[in-house]
Amino acid sequence: MIIDCILDAVDFGDYDPKEFYDYLTEYYSKSVYSRAIARALDSGTNEEIQDAICQYIDANGFNSDIKIKVKSFDWLKRA
Repeated sequence: MIIDCILDAVDFGDYDPKEFYDYLTEYYSKSVYSRAIARALDSGTNEEIQDAICQYIDANGFNSDIKIKVKSFDWLKRA
């Protein structure tokens, strides 16, 4: 699941922007939020990526505390 990739990145530093983008594109037809995150990764700023991920978290009812970590993570750099 997308949330697992997000948590692995923010909790364990296990993150590669290209791998995350590729994973998201597998879900293009399944989720408007995966498309939004992928678009932000493709041509947006770190803040736009963070916003798209936070919208995904809200829409899926995940713990909102995750957003604090999302907002402090640089989604454009490999961890």
